[in-house]
Amino acid sequence: GNMVDAKVINNNSIGSYWANGIRVAGGRNSLVQGNCVTDTGDNNGIRVGQFGGAGNPCESVLVTQNLINRGAGIRGAVAGMMVTDGAVATITTNTIADARQAGVLVINCTASFTNNTVTRPTLQGFEIPSGSAGSGKFINNIVSSLNSGQAAFQNDASGTFSTTLSGNSWQGAIFYQNTQYGGTASQALPVGTYTLSQLAAQGMPNDWASSVRVPSGRTVIMYASDNFAGTSWTLTSDTPDFTALSPSANDAVSSVKVQ
Repeated sequence: GNMVDAKVINNNSIGSYWANGIRVAGGRNSLVQGNCVTDTGDNNGIRVGQFGGAGNPCESVLVTQNLINRGAGIRGAVAGMMVTDGAVATITTNTIADARQAGVLVINCTASFTNNTVTRPTLQGFEIPSGSAGSGKFINNIVSSLNSGQAAFQNDASGTFSTTLSGNSWQGAIFYQNTQYGGTASQALPVGTYTLSQLAAQGMPNDWASSVRVPSGRTVIMYASDNFAGTSWTLTSDTPDFTALSPSANDAVSSVKVQ
């Protein structure tokens, strides 16, 4: 029978080789909490799934409050954390730092990822490879300090792996030249502060915007002057017409904060 109620709590796993730092290989109602995994030699920092094709399934597991430093070794497609093999998993409030490949690799699972922090991954922050199947919820996760050309979130299996995203750091506000989201669009602005010159670099000239799409869970504060001065407007949802704001913000935005 499957393992039930297994718990792995408050351990250190340092310098593992030919193995994962911690592995969830099947089980029901498992808990992996408060562990530190560092310097994985050639495999995943933490892997969640089952053991081989004949192993028991991972029916339910909570992976929370773990720290993974320099996870992901050199053996194939591995990551700071991998969730795979049809696992049903809740992944929350973990920190994955300096992963040698992707921060989190998501393959063939049903999982939720909430309030996790991925910093300085070598490749993507979160990656769903082509051919993966299943579904994932990605809510309030933070990815920072990416290498040039790497994506915070990359789903290469959009036809077979469905995703729900809300409040993640890479989800940005998009401004439009015309009302009703018409005309030219700016680049997506993730969480951060944007002066007049920084907005221009993102495809949003001064006194240009007339509407904005605001991702769920985000707040956009617009300012009439550069450097976050002058009249301000605070928006928490899509706003199709800046002329309807009081006072009108149409063609009047010069700096922005996205929170």
